[in-house]
Amino acid sequence: DDETDVALLRLDLGGPAGAGAAPAAAAAPLPALSFGDSDALRPGQLVLAVGSPLGLKNSVSLGVVSAVERQLDPDRPQVYVQTDAPINPGSSGGPLVDAGGRVVGLGTFILTRSGGSEGLGFAVPAATVRRVVGQLRRDGRVRRGTIGAAAQTVTPALGAGLGLARDWGVILADVLPGAPADAAGLRIGDQVLAVDGRPVAEAWQLEAALDVRAVGDTVRLRVLRRDGEGARGGAERALQAAVVVAERPGAPDWLARVRDRARSAVPALGVVGLDVAEDDPSLAPLLAGRRVTAGVLV
Repeated sequence: DDETDVALLRLDLGGPAGAGAAPAAAAAPLPALSFGDSDALRPGQLVLAVGSPLGLKNSVSLGVVSAVERQLDPDRPQVYVQTDAPINPGSSGGPLVDAGGRVVGLGTFILTRSGGSEGLGFAVPAATVRRVVGQLRRDGRVRRGTIGAAAQTVTPALGAGLGLARDWGVILADVLPGAPADAAGLRIGDQVLAVDGRPVAEAWQLEAALDVRAVGDTVRLRVLRRDGEGARGGAERALQAAVVVAERPGAPDWLARVRDRARSAVPALGVVGLDVAEDDPSLAPLLAGRRVTAGVLV
C-alpha cells in the first residue's frame, strides 16, 4: 500500500512440494508480537524502536512518544506517531513497541538534516497497520473512505468573513451532489464539530477519521448550521447527521498503466495528459462525483 508504505508478505514455512514428495509436517507457528492500542498513546509514554540501523540487526533504542496523530502533508490524511527514540537508516519497518512489548507502530521514516537520527522519527500507528494488512489480505488492495464533501479549516479571518460564531474548527466548503454527505442532508457551510463523538478542530482530522473507516460504515457527524439566507443571517443550531462512508475515488496505479507519454504536453517535465470524454467508460471511476466530465486529466 503506497500511501502507508506497508506491505503484506506471505511466508511458505513448508518444505518443497513435488511429485512423490511426502507431505511436509505442519510447521510450528512463528513467534509474533501482539498489537497494542495506538489510539491510547499519549505524549511522554515510553516506547522502544527495534530495527537494523546501518545493518546492525536487532538493535533496540529507547525514547518517548513525542506526539500522536502527527500529520505532515496537508494534502494527505495519513497521520503518524512521532517519537524521539533513535531511528536510523535501516530501521524502517521495525516495530515501535510500548513498555509491555506490544506493537503500537511501524517505523517508517525520519526527518533529519545530518542524515542520522535527530530525534524526529515517525511510525505508522498500529491501528492503521492492522486495517491495511486486513484489507490487503482480504481484497488485495486498500479501500479508503469518503463522504463526498470537501472540508476546510476555519481561520479567524474566514470566521469573521462568514460571520461565524466560532472562528475555529472545520467547515464544509463543498458537498458533491448525490454523494453520501448530500444524501445525509449536509450542506455547504455546515461546521463539523465532532465525528462519532470525537471533536475535530482541523480539516485533516475529519479526513483522517474518514480515511480509516471501512466502506459501508456509518459515521455520525455533529454539525453546527446557520438557518436563514446570507453569511450573517439566521440563528445557529446543532444537529446530528448519519453518513454512510463510500469508497474514495481515484486509482493512480491504474492511471499509470493507461497513460500515454507520447501525448504528453510537456515531455521534459513528464507531465502526462489524458483526454477525457463523456462517453469513455474506462475513466468513469476517476470522474466519480465530478461536475465536469470533459477536459484533460493530469
